[in-house]
Amino acid sequence: MLGHLLAALQARNVPVSAVLMDADGMPEKNANIFADRTAGRLPPIDPETLGDTTSLFYTVENHNDPEAISLVHELGLDVLFSQVTPRILKGGILDATPIGVVNVHPGLLPEYRGATCVEWAIYNDDPVGLTAHLMSAEIDAGPIIRRHRIDVSTDDTYTDIRVRVYRESVELQANVASDLWRGAIGPADFKPQGDGQYHRVIDDARLEEVLRKIENGEYAHMLAQADGKD
Repeated sequence: MLGHLLAALQARNVPVSAVLMDADGMPEKNANIFADRTAGRLPPIDPETLGDTTSLFYTVENHNDPEAISLVHELGLDVLFSQVTPRILKGGILDATPIGVVNVHPGLLPEYRGATCVEWAIYNDDPVGLTAHLMSAEIDAGPIIRRHRIDVSTDDTYTDIRVRVYRESVELQANVASDLWRGAIGPADFKPQGDGQYHRVIDDARLEEVLRKIENGEYAHMLAQADGKD
């Protein structure tokens, strides 16, 4: 999704000073999960099609290495955005810039921390959503910048929902970057999280229930009924 994010930033006239690539790249397991969830409906965007971006790319051995931290300092970066890093970011890289590292998590924090939060939300008849937040040593627990709910209809398939999550994740990240660049928001606007719940990877039996609820339109009906009670 890196090319999609760069295109979204370009469309908003947000300058990009550098792209730090981890030498390990995206793990094969993650690439296979992405391909299965999106069914080829989100083909990559080659950064070279966006103009002369080659000078922006730097490869480091590990996003957590002192080498990466030194490079961030050398480049004088104000903020970092996490986009499919193969690492759990920790230590000095989280504090290497004045603002920190912005991530978009596919779940509404703090209620949905952890893994497969899209599926867990559907299983629990809760809204699917995204949260832009600052990364911290504790996974998915950093200050919240913005939350965004994903719309779901009775005609949606599982792939429809997952593709929308990926697309709108890029848009949310680009919007946050734009707001930071323009000075519309800053660290004083970020909200500390309260108590939350961490979710492990959903099991196969529950995933089958998730798929059934989507296919039957049951999940969208449950959301509509809940919204009507507000």
